[in-house]
Amino acid sequence: MKQSKLPIYQLQEIESEDLIFVPSNILVKQWGLKSAQAIDIKSGTCICTAQARLSDASNERIIKVSKRVLKQLSIPADQSVRVHFDKSLNQISIGPIIGLYAIKVQNSSSKPFGEITGFLQELQLAGLNKGAVVYVFCPQKLEAGAKTLVGYSYRFKIRRWVKRRFPIPDVVYDRVLSRKMERKSDVKSTRKFLTQLPGLHYFNRGYLDKWEVYKHLVKDYSLRPLIPETRLCTDITDVVHMLDRYHQVYIKPANSSHGLGICWVSKGRGGYYGHFINWHGEERAWYVKNTSELAALISRITRRRKYIVQQGLKLAYKNKKPTDIRVLMQKNSEGLWRFTTFIARVAADGSRVSNFEHGGSLTSVYRLLKNSSKANKISYRMQRAFLITFAKNVCKQLENSMQVDFAELGLDMALDVQGRLWLIEVNSRPARDLSDHQRLPQNARLSVRRVIDYAGWLSGFTAKPGGE
Repeated sequence: MKQSKLPIYQLQEIESEDLIFVPSNILVKQWGLKSAQAIDIKSGTCICTAQARLSDASNERIIKVSKRVLKQLSIPADQSVRVHFDKSLNQISIGPIIGLYAIKVQNSSSKPFGEITGFLQELQLAGLNKGAVVYVFCPQKLEAGAKTLVGYSYRFKIRRWVKRRFPIPDVVYDRVLSRKMERKSDVKSTRKFLTQLPGLHYFNRGYLDKWEVYKHLVKDYSLRPLIPETRLCTDITDVVHMLDRYHQVYIKPANSSHGLGICWVSKGRGGYYGHFINWHGEERAWYVKNTSELAALISRITRRRKYIVQQGLKLAYKNKKPTDIRVLMQKNSEGLWRFTTFIARVAADGSRVSNFEHGGSLTSVYRLLKNSSKANKISYRMQRAFLITFAKNVCKQLENSMQVDFAELGLDMALDVQGRLWLIEVNSRPARDLSDHQRLPQNARLSVRRVIDYAGWLSGFTAKPGGE
């Protein structure tokens, strides 16, 4: 059922004591309040009591709040927000309050949050336009009963980040972009504190384990034919078995990102050939003569880490380079999975992976799907529709099986030489960062707006009925 639209209001600071002047259209017509009635006001976890009065302003989109109340609520003045009233609690909620969990980079004023600084600014821009308080916070010590966080907001007028206290949010969007950083004690303790708070919604809380994802997805028999066979790599027999079946395999760390630690192996007449990307991102080709040498090589690569062996595919190529498609799926303002966008990536010369970190570049999704449609005699539109439907089913199955609430997922898909679609990988924190040569857009991208919309839906502040 579609929720009613909540209009956007502008907060305005006034000097009076513990008062909130609410426009008469919502005070009388919608909420049934009486002027001068005592009422609780809530923002995130902060609650205070004030006296509600009819606004004398002609502008029905301004809510005047005393300076003291705003301080108790820990929200800045001149903020666009949405409000709703809970009659049973006699409480006005202001929000949504959205916290962006990120890591601050030392000694960087222009990019205090590293490569995702522009993306975090864009999320705040979307928040301003959609009536949400959005701020960035970092790992910090939090005591039991804490109501506020130290955070940062970007002030567009003065073009700089400002540090202040904010209420603990309604929703946390986790953008800690390093598995190594995620394992640090302060990062884990902050996350643990927040995830244990009742009523707080936390999404994208962790990276996905490739082996666990595979086990959850193959439970759905309709998805199984489009997922490459995968085994847990316990010893060389798993690799040899898969090579005997498919002649080429990918050996991947179950817990890694950006293509690090991946090994591609092909079985030839004279031995085994392959490529390996080490943990520093350096890629090299190699050759071994027999299974014993292969076993020694794989042992050095895995080094007791958890690895999987994945079926190699005869993929569609562009100029003899492997290509794939990254599909971004997100939930909208009704909590429903929707296709947002996709991009096609082509590997660099001599590389076996298309990640941008290893020299991959963009290519045309249209041409890739168009070429595959010729191979399997399906129109481009049908191929595109099938891809989106398949992606949506993957998201639903993974969420239902894992019993985890995802807000977005990035799906790496590939087409083989026969035009058949395959799911290669699922990412819980897909990158949508602004590169150095891109400027912050005047209007936030759909992928960014949907984060705000879904956060609003989760916390009861529906941003837009029907969803984008």
